[in-house]
Amino acid sequence: MDANEFRKHGHAAIEAIAEYMENVNDLPVVPKVAPNFLQEQIPADPPKHPESFDQIIKDFNDIIMPGITHWQSGKFMAYYPTGFSFPSLIGEMYASMLAGNGFLWICNPAATELETITVDWLAKLLGLDERFLSNSQGGGVIQTTASDSTFVSMVAARHRIATYYQDHKGLNLHDIAPKLVAYASDQSHSSIEKAAKVLGLQVKVLPTDSDYVLRGETVAETLEADRHAGLLPFFICATIGTTSAASVDDVPGIVKACQSDENIWIHVDAAYAGSAMVCPEFRHHMQGCADVDSFTFNPHKWLLVHFDCSCLFVKNSLALTNALTVKPYYLRTKAQDQGLVRDYSDYQLQLGRRFRSLKLWFTLRNYGQSGLQKHIHDSVGIAQLFIRRLSNDPRLELVAKAHFALVCFRLKPAVCYPCTSNSQRNGGQAASNDSRATNENGAALQATNAKMLDLLHLIQQSDIFLTKAILHGKVCIRVSFGSFKCSPEIVEHVWSVIRGCVDQVVPLDESIVV
Repeated sequence: MDANEFRKHGHAAIEAIAEYMENVNDLPVVPKVAPNFLQEQIPADPPKHPESFDQIIKDFNDIIMPGITHWQSGKFMAYYPTGFSFPSLIGEMYASMLAGNGFLWICNPAATELETITVDWLAKLLGLDERFLSNSQGGGVIQTTASDSTFVSMVAARHRIATYYQDHKGLNLHDIAPKLVAYASDQSHSSIEKAAKVLGLQVKVLPTDSDYVLRGETVAETLEADRHAGLLPFFICATIGTTSAASVDDVPGIVKACQSDENIWIHVDAAYAGSAMVCPEFRHHMQGCADVDSFTFNPHKWLLVHFDCSCLFVKNSLALTNALTVKPYYLRTKAQDQGLVRDYSDYQLQLGRRFRSLKLWFTLRNYGQSGLQKHIHDSVGIAQLFIRRLSNDPRLELVAKAHFALVCFRLKPAVCYPCTSNSQRNGGQAASNDSRATNENGAALQATNAKMLDLLHLIQQSDIFLTKAILHGKVCIRVSFGSFKCSPEIVEHVWSVIRGCVDQVVPLDESIVV
């Protein structure tokens, strides 16, 4: 393909992309394909001779597109959103045009310095403490995903405590590794456990309360018990916007529980909800974050930036680079030796780096603070509209507080197992409550969960895509809003579908008091 042919197919691609985004809501969200469907349509061996690009595009449309799950559809509400905007897409195109690898400043000075500037912009938009800005001892870096951000933070935490014990006790990492413990909650993202698994370290999963919140008191009690057992706590993850429920951990309480031990690295995972902090009314959820070691969120989730683009902010950049820097002679430069530049390969696991800051820069400039805030407000407003519809149905209830734009609901136990409700109304004793207890007995919970699976199965046969979660034993359905292609009209359609499916599972019986 030469430049002229590229122009031809490039123009056609732009038209196809624009048409796709204009009509994506009309496409089936989930493809009707079976596993291994492509193996029957694509040859097992690569082509021996060049093929026409027209034929390649035809095969893309005829073979690939029918197997695509359309994440940008307004009816895709299964997982947290993956960002899209036209300025971000154009930024990706220009970054791909440059086709560089910015692992050192000299490899792409503009990419390196633009990254520093744009992550500082983000820190200011979110209201992060000034110690997370690049003109302090800290700063930000663009990682691939929050999983990578969490992993390198845990690596830095391990290096910091290992250095302390080497300097003060004469013990090396191998001596203390069996005693090191990382902590997560039962609502934390799986990346916490995976990071500890890769590093060969212990991880303890702590229980959350009835609102799915990890409390400082729980952390304090666990740390005290583990220290008495001879263990060495070194890392804890607090979450702002958990995956299953979008709950917000007690960050101030967790900070207080850890403040007496400078070897505990406090990491905040705000992968989803961090984007909402561009709106001041949500920033109360960030209380305590000024005193943590690292904070990560994904602009590629809810801030209109294409995947992948995860931002990690650390209060002390040296804690990160000391753990990750490996500089053979061929990677050393004069500017680096003089301390004049940042080499972002020292902030991550891999060496190579894409020009991710370009799409971020394009998006931040084209939308501005007001445009980003409007997008968040629109998503939250749509979620509240859905909640109003749901609240008017006596068979349904929220399972978790809707802090942002995620709604978790289920059928009320009384409509799935009425005798439990009758017993309680007649003075029967409810199940005992603790931080994880439900208000129904085991039989009621089992019956409700079974009905919920039936409900989800029916919904999955429709034209919308939702997923389930289990919150303290309760099966619920998650409805995640955040796509700029969603609208109040789509919410009304989604509610109509859900209500119709509920009618099939538990027909409305006004004789049952719920």
